[in-house]
Amino acid sequence: MAAPSRQTGPTFLAGLLLVLGQGVSAQLKMDAYPDHRDVLHRLHGTYRVEREGATAKLAKTPDGWWLHYEVQDSVADRYQLWSYPKRKFLKPDLQKLERGEPQSRMGKFEDTDWTATYYRACPYFGYRGWFLDVIREYGDKQDLPSYARYGLARAYSSAARCRLDDLQAEGPAGYAFLSGREDVLTTGELENHLDLFNRACRTYAELNTVDPAFETHIGEVALKRDHEHMSGYMDLTMAEEHEAAVRCVPRDAYPAFYRDLARAFLASCDSNAILFTNGDTDTFPLWFVQVVEGYRRDVLVLNLSLLNASRYVSAMRPGQLGSMPAQWRLPDGFYWSDRSSYVLLQDGADTLDLEQVVGQLASEGVSTSDEQASPITLSGRRFSLRGPRGTVTHWGVSMHYLLRSTLAVFDLLSQYAGTRPFHWAVTTGPDSYLGLSEHMALQGLTYKLILDSTMVASTHQGIPEPVIAGRSKQVFEDLFANSGNDTATIGRTRLVTNYILQATKTAETLALEGDTAGAVQLVLDCLTAFPNERWPFTRVVIKPIELLWELGHGPEADSIAQILVHNLKTRPEVVGPVDAVTTSPDELRIREAVMERLRTMATRHERTAFRSFLDAQPKGWPDPLVIKQHWPGATRPKEERR
Repeated sequence: MAAPSRQTGPTFLAGLLLVLGQGVSAQLKMDAYPDHRDVLHRLHGTYRVEREGATAKLAKTPDGWWLHYEVQDSVADRYQLWSYPKRKFLKPDLQKLERGEPQSRMGKFEDTDWTATYYRACPYFGYRGWFLDVIREYGDKQDLPSYARYGLARAYSSAARCRLDDLQAEGPAGYAFLSGREDVLTTGELENHLDLFNRACRTYAELNTVDPAFETHIGEVALKRDHEHMSGYMDLTMAEEHEAAVRCVPRDAYPAFYRDLARAFLASCDSNAILFTNGDTDTFPLWFVQVVEGYRRDVLVLNLSLLNASRYVSAMRPGQLGSMPAQWRLPDGFYWSDRSSYVLLQDGADTLDLEQVVGQLASEGVSTSDEQASPITLSGRRFSLRGPRGTVTHWGVSMHYLLRSTLAVFDLLSQYAGTRPFHWAVTTGPDSYLGLSEHMALQGLTYKLILDSTMVASTHQGIPEPVIAGRSKQVFEDLFANSGNDTATIGRTRLVTNYILQATKTAETLALEGDTAGAVQLVLDCLTAFPNERWPFTRVVIKPIELLWELGHGPEADSIAQILVHNLKTRPEVVGPVDAVTTSPDELRIREAVMERLRTMATRHERTAFRSFLDAQPKGWPDPLVIKQHWPGATRPKEERR
């Protein structure tokens, strides 16, 4: 046997370094790509992008950034904007903007934190089959950095979801198992979906283990992990695989903070109510406590975003988890038709009786066989509906169209307005109220629809102002009593902001009704449950401060106001975006406006000591603190990402 060569050691070491170098290079390939916003601004600031009859979309692919022109979800034309092999921007054969010519409006529409987050989080994104490329390149790699592991988890999640029903046209042609209304999963197809789903859950869990401080766009990664389980529940419920859906839900998901939130939303609803939600965090924890704890299963939780999906409407008709059914008057054939994706509204003076509109649509027999027919058009934008006492409610919508989700809500209103309560989660936002906000009142963490002409309602910026104080007070008292030493995160802080706003609105109504002691106690309980030490006071505490001053509790209000001033001076996150590393002019104006509001209120309520405290504050603002965030939407130095 020959003696080993002296060159073996160095050659082996060189080979090992080469392999390691290739591994590191592959893992960090996504770091070489220019940011989504850089590409977007360069494109729309230089070229005429919009094209008649086509949708322009950015695609982040393995060989670089591309501009795709899509027609009916298929790529009709494409231009490369940046090359990964060359590591440089290219000059696409597009017509340039003339000097002084305004940029495309589409560029501003796409320039949002939400859109940017998807492109930043995923190594590749924005084209059919992007998740397959991510899995192919990153799926078998070990020791991925957190942001790459997060992108891989998202890829597995999208791959699993699109296997069932490719609602967003993200997968390659023919990728989805379910396309038609009558399709059902085979055993093998279900197993394939569950394999991808379990990989997504496992990857999120691994990320939470190695980097529990990692923040996603919706909050902490543990929340994203738990949402993924409930997303699987939702997907399989829509596929009518109910036993498999329930098996997706682990009994230990969600910490107490989100379980308390879910119970508070459900406790805000009347018996057998329909509760409309809109996002993940105001939907998934609610389903969780209904599935695992059996809590308030009488409430049918309907997600407004999902109501745009035909399969979701079909799946919710029997109800969910024992709730009363949702018997839409319009048949499945209508909701599965492309014609139901939107209905056009004319600017006529007609007030349309909602029951008659739904009845007319149902009698026309719109179905999937009518795809080439012209869009459905209604002759006005004002509607009327008869309430439980025979009174007629009138309202108007601001849009010139109704999406399928709005049609589904109006369909349910026409069916159950006199017999079943309707609630909207406060997290849904004014656009979700469909013009009905003047007929709503706050009840806990929901806005309850009140179809009674004797109620004189008012709104502020589209938000209902009336409050059903007694029921709301009970919801908040229970919520605050159960609040423990929860850790503050981006997602939780947004929710606590909602708690403070709605609890203060309830306290204001209690004071107007003569329950001053109850009003003061509710405000103090709220700020005690979510103290500044863990939930830094932001400008939303101005309302509680002002109410306490008005109700004669000056010392308590002064103390809270002093903390707010300290936060404004030293903590940039109490005003600016969570990923801010610089202070923008808008943030400075907000700070100045808050200080001026405090100064004005202190003068009005003769809070001399606090006014002196304000006058003693140094002028100007200190340099902002750099807030280090781990979620992919945050602005991070390259060194930290690497």
